[in-house]
Amino acid sequence: MMIDKPLKDETKMFKAGNSWSFRVTSKDRKSFKKLEAADPSVDAFMDEFYKKHGDLMKELEDK
Repeated sequence: MMIDKPLKDETKMFKAGNSWSFRVTSKDRKSFKKLEAADPSVDAFMDEFYKKHGDLMKELEDK
């Protein structure tokens, strides 16, 4: 199931340990629970992307 309504407002991110997070409303939380798992091809793409651009990704993490 895809979310058919685009986000209109900016989302404020906050750091939680080593991860970045964003707050969602209880209504949005229900929508996220209904999402299907990520397509395995996306995982493979991201793994390849990180291998190819690891130095750039590390530089972005440090900022």
